[in-house]
Amino acid sequence: MEITHTWKIDRLDKINDGTETVKVIAAYVLSTNGEVSVSAPTEVELNVNNIESFIDYINLTEDLVISWVKNELGDTTVRYLEEENEKFIVSQTKARSEMVLSVIPDLPPWETP
Repeated sequence: MEITHTWKIDRLDKINDGTETVKVIAAYVLSTNGEVSVSAPTEVELNVNNIESFIDYINLTEDLVISWVKNELGDTTVRYLEEENEKFIVSQTKARSEMVLSVIPDLPPWETP
């Protein structure tokens, strides 16, 4: 099965100065193949010293904040987190397929002495 990756936001930490400026974002990437799921948490701290275009907290969207997280992490780290999740899913899927159930021979209940 194909492995999909979904980025989600756990928490937004704002500066306590009345501006509601987001300083820290806690996020995770959830990866699944339909049978096995795993998530990798991450946290980024934004540089809020020179904000070019301020967006009011109430107007933030999940997609926008996820794009901030991915930009701060960079393509290499984003791919690394997703690939590590993929490795785990593949190993767990393989382990499940190789699992051998032990069978205990027994008589049917109507033939038990």
